[in-house]
Amino acid sequence: MSDRQTLYWLYDWFGRFLDHNPDADQVFFRAMPIAGGAVPGISLTGLSNRLAVGDAVRLTKAISAPLPLPSLSSEATGIGGVALRITDDQGPYGQFNGKMLGTRPEADGIPEYNRPHIMGWETFLPLTPAEALGLDLLCTDGALELTLTDGKRVGAAHATGELCIALNDKRVSIPGSLDTLTRIAALPVGDACEVTLALQDGVLALTCKRVK
Repeated sequence: MSDRQTLYWLYDWFGRFLDHNPDADQVFFRAMPIAGGAVPGISLTGLSNRLAVGDAVRLTKAISAPLPLPSLSSEATGIGGVALRITDDQGPYGQFNGKMLGTRPEADGIPEYNRPHIMGWETFLPLTPAEALGLDLLCTDGALELTLTDGKRVGAAHATGELCIALNDKRVSIPGSLDTLTRIAALPVGDACEVTLALQDGVLALTCKRVK
């Protein structure tokens, strides 16, 4: 599969995935239990790489419904994610031409299409299904046994915003830990591996055992 054909799920600044309710034909960002079998209803395709500038990318619904989605172009953000600029010049999104896709921390997670600048809330992280599963396993109570190098057990991580998670009072960079997330996702139940997660000032080393 070429890079442009890679399917990504769009993870927002606040730790949510872009999803689709086909009954209401509504798109929104929400926390999603990937490890429990949930699958986002929207995918992002067309990126040549995760830091690409100027790629024409598409949001696609897993279940077809009439509501159109905007045409988008990718821009690098400088922190490992992408920003998405609206390129429609007519139709329902034509009024937002040149604006950025954005989101807010409110629980309803409704996307915004009129953001004038690339700031935090306009930054997204495209995650492969494997990366998303590894991330959610880290954040799901009881899914993994996590042990530090000193033998101390630690609990599940939780999203802190800014494309980071907190684990053992450390701030872990999700963009810097993508290979590790893929390794975690590939662990069979009962198996363990040594992993490192990226911090702002180093790495966090631990043993990760898949429990369920």
